[in-house]
Amino acid sequence: MDRLILELKLPPTDAYHKISHTLEEVNTILEKCGYSQKISPELGNVCFASAGYGWMFTINSFAKVYADYYDFSASDFSKRLW
Repeated sequence: MDRLILELKLPPTDAYHKISHTLEEVNTILEKCGYSQKISPELGNVCFASAGYGWMFTINSFAKVYADYYDFSASDFSKRLW
């Protein structure tokens, strides 16, 4: 995430496409190695992190914090985030 934000300075839509493409490439490699489970933010097995700023979240953890603050369903919100 640091590189997307600090070096590449990508707008949100471009950053989403870059991350999505990277995840597709990783899943292709994992499939070739015989790993059957896919990695995907929707499945909760992808963390987004910044070493420089010291934060990390999954789609579900972000949705929970945001939903708790604004008092609505975290599970419904998390489905809309990715």
